[in-house]
Formats: sequence, C-alpha cells, structure tokens
Amino acid sequence: MLRGPDVPTDRALLAVAVLSTRAERGAGAPARRRRAARRARAGLFPAPLIGALVASVAVAAVGVGGRIAAVRLEDQHGKVGVVDAGTRVLVVSRDMDGGGLVKEAFADVDQAWLEVRRVVYVADISGMPALVSRLMAVPRMRGRAYRVLLDRDGAVARELPHEKGRATVLRLDDLVIRGVEHPATGPALRAAIEAAAAR
Repeated sequence: MLRGPDVPTDRALLAVAVLSTRAERGAGAPARRRRAARRARAGLFPAPLIGALVASVAVAAVGVGGRIAAVRLEDQHGKVGVVDAGTRVLVVSRDMDGGGLVKEAFADVDQAWLEVRRVVYVADISGMPALVSRLMAVPRMRGRAYRVLLDRDGAVARELPHEKGRATVLRLDDLVIRGVEHPATGPALRAAIEAAAAR
C-alpha cells in the first residue's frame, strides 16, 4: 500500500466518506453520482469501489443470449399490440433514418405478411416533440398497411442493441435474443427479416 504525505490514510478516507455521506443526505441520485465521480478522479476511493459505482449507473443493452421482457404497446391506431414469447422477429427503429429503412423494407407488405412470419415492429418516437408526433408522425403512420407499435417514452428500445441511422432486427426464441443485425439499406433489412423469420 502506498504511503507518503500526499496519500490519504485509511482513517482519512473513512472521515471523508462519513462527511460526504452526511453532506449528500437529501440530495438526488444525479448529484451523488457527480460527487462520486469527482472523488474517484481525486483518488479518494479504491479501484474496486470505483468499479462498483460505475457498474451501478451504467445500463448495457441486452445482447445475444439475453432475454427481453414481454411488453404491451399501443399502435398507430390506439390498439394494443404485444411483443411476447410468440414473437419470432422484432424490428426496432429509434430515429428517422432507421424508420425510413423500415418503411422502404415494408413498402409492399401488410399486417398479414408480418403475422405469418411472427414479425413485430416497434418504433421509438420518444425523441419527437409531442406536438409533432400527435399531429403529424402518428397520423401519417395510420396510412400504413401494417402495425407500428409506438414506444413513446423509449423505455423498450433503449434496452436493445442499436446503431445510429439503422433499424435493428432481433431474432427471438421465447424472448431470448438469438441474433442481431443492423442492415444499412431497405432491401438488406427486408432480407434480414425474412432470413430471421425462416430460421
């Protein structure tokens, strides 16, 4: 263990921790995380504790082998749809470019096409201003021949793999992710969906 005039002793570390805890009582979680980060940069916490702090605030996307939760979301018509154990392929878009790829890939399909292949499409619209989604985006979606489940607060999409500007194709088996793709074009997205549904 390091010793010297500039290295805090165990007793000093304990005193700092006690004083910091008292000062933080009543403060919100974000403020506590900021203070913890400052103390970590200053060397006031041992490395294992720093790792635990980082792990406690980081949220990683569910990857291959991970299980996603079953969800119920309203579609563009206000009707409830589900992602459940029967879903074979989950398609997710989180931005306008990704949504555009899905629209291109689904240009000639209807809901029956999706249902036969057990495909569900979820669009994360949490980044849209409420007025835009209510008066423009969602009404336009009602003209599509297939269901678009709307993730209005992003709670579903943010836990899934994502690449900016692309849609995500998740191949599922009883809600366990068996494959992930992020096709770069509409035709490639359509091919990825069909391949995942056929496996």
